[in-house]
Amino acid sequence: MNFLKIGDTTISLKRSFSSEEEAWNFLLDNPIGNIVNSGLEEGETDRGMFQKNCVAEIIDCKDISRRECDEKGKIRCFLMTLTDGKLIFKGMEYQPFEEIKDKPNPGSKILLMGPFEFRRKIALLCSHNVLTLSMTE
Repeated sequence: MNFLKIGDTTISLKRSFSSEEEAWNFLLDNPIGNIVNSGLEEGETDRGMFQKNCVAEIIDCKDISRRECDEKGKIRCFLMTLTDGKLIFKGMEYQPFEEIKDKPNPGSKILLMGPFEFRRKIALLCSHNVLTLSMTE
């Protein structure tokens, strides 16, 4: 097996596995570049709409919101450095991710589901564009 199915999305893998469970475990436990074929091409992150889906690994995540706007601290805006195993790019929580409650740690894997827009080399993301695959501790 050299692919994984996530809903309607088929993720192409760089090597074959004897079972889906083995492929999932390898994906979740290893750097994304070791297993997943890249989803992005050079220049696609410059600007415009990205129509495809791709798996990404979080390299870094910062909350860039201005906390003084909300005394309860419920407002947030994550700016993430991501990689698809080939390219490194930024992703911004344009609208809150319902599925992600706390700041994701480096190494966490997410599925980016198109269409979503790139502006100034930053992917503008919201809940319907992001599916959590793993959250590392």
